[in-house]
Amino acid sequence: MADAGVTRARFPSLERRSLVYWTGDKGGPSISLVDTEVTSVIALSLANANRNQRLIEDARGLGLGVLLDGEAWRGQLAPDHRMRKSGTPAGLTAGEVVDPDAALFAREWRHAFTEAYVEALVVGGATILTTPGHFSLDPVGVARRNDLELARDMAAAVSRRRLTEPGPGDANAHARRLFATIAVQPSTLTDAAVDDLIAAYATLEDMDGFMMWAFKCGPSKRQFQLLRRLAVGLQAATGKPAVVGGLGQLWKLGLASGIAAVCFGHQRSQLAWPPPEQRPVEPGEKPKGRGVAIYHPGLLGGFRIGKLGVTQREAMFALSPCDCGHHAAGDPPEAQNDALAHNVAMTMSEARLAVTGTPSQALGRMLARAVSADRQRMLLRMGKLPSAWRLTLSDFPDLAQPAEERTS
Repeated sequence: MADAGVTRARFPSLERRSLVYWTGDKGGPSISLVDTEVTSVIALSLANANRNQRLIEDARGLGLGVLLDGEAWRGQLAPDHRMRKSGTPAGLTAGEVVDPDAALFAREWRHAFTEAYVEALVVGGATILTTPGHFSLDPVGVARRNDLELARDMAAAVSRRRLTEPGPGDANAHARRLFATIAVQPSTLTDAAVDDLIAAYATLEDMDGFMMWAFKCGPSKRQFQLLRRLAVGLQAATGKPAVVGGLGQLWKLGLASGIAAVCFGHQRSQLAWPPPEQRPVEPGEKPKGRGVAIYHPGLLGGFRIGKLGVTQREAMFALSPCDCGHHAAGDPPEAQNDALAHNVAMTMSEARLAVTGTPSQALGRMLARAVSADRQRMLLRMGKLPSAWRLTLSDFPDLAQPAEERTS
C-alpha cells in the first residue's frame, strides 16, 4: 500500500484516472492493501454499509472517498428474491415492487422515495451520493425518463439540505459529491441511443459526475466501444468524470483508454440480470462458500474455479512467478484469504499500469499485453481473450497522439 499521506483525489476526476475499488461485503481486511495513489474511492452496497462502518471509517481516514450503491434496481425483484430479502431499497416497503417501464412515477411517490433514499446514503457514510438507477431493456424509454426525474429530485433534495457540505463533527470532514446513476445493458445500445443518453444526462444540473452500471456486459468489441463512447462522450459534453462498473476484466481496458474511473473488485466485477438465485441447500448438505477465481496478469484474466483450472494455474505460476508477497511466488495461492489478498494486489498493480501515462500510452501497453496473453493462453489450452482485447489504437481515433508525443 502507498503511504497514507499521499495526496490523492477523494473523488474521480478528469485530471487523473483512478480506480473505484469495490471492497465486497466484509471487505475490511482489504483496506490495508489498497493503493491510495491509484484508488480514489472505495465502493460497496448500501445494503452492506451498516456492518462495514469500520471499513468506511478506515477508508475515509486514508483520504479515500466512499461510494455507496443504493441499488434501486433491487426494488424490481420479487419480495422473496434473495437480494430483496437481504436488503430492500431505501424508500420502499418490504413487499413493494417497482416497474420502471410501466409508466412515469407519480410525483409524490418520487419525492418520498428520493428523500428516504438520500437519507440512507448519508447515514451510511457515503461521500459520493448516487441517484437511483433501474434496469430496463429500453435504453431511452419510460424507465430512463423515470431515472432522470429521480436524479433531478435528488439533486434538489441534496441542494435544499446542503448535503454537499461536510457533516458537523466529522473527523475526516470533506465535501460530498452527487453522481447520476446510469444503468444500461450494452447489448441494447446503439450509436443513436448513446447520442440520446449523452444529450439527456448532460441536461442534469448540480451533478458532479456519472456512475454507469453495465448489466449483462458482454466482452465484444462492439459492446465495449459503445460503453466507452457513452462514458467519454459524457465527459466531453459535461466536463465531469464518468465511472463505469460491470466491465468484468475489461475494466483495465476502459481505464487505460480514458474513462475517468472504473469500479471493480470482489463480488462486483459484473452485474447479471436478474441477479442469480442461490440453489437451495439439500437436507444434510453443507452450504458452499463462494469460490475465488485467481487472477494472473500474464493472462489478463483468471482461471476457472475447480479442478479444470488447477493444472493451468499451477503451470502458469511456475512459468511466471508472482511477487505479490501473499503466497509462494512460484505457486498459486491456495487458502481463500491468500487468494483474495493476491487478487487485491493484482487489481492495484493493473490499475497503476492503466493510469500511468496518457490514455494512448497506457492503452498501447495494454493491447500489446493482450497479444502476449493470447499466446500464453494457447500454450495452456485456454480460450482466447474476448474480441474487445483485439482492438487496436486505430479503433480509438479520439486518442490520436500529437506528433511530438509519437516521436518522444
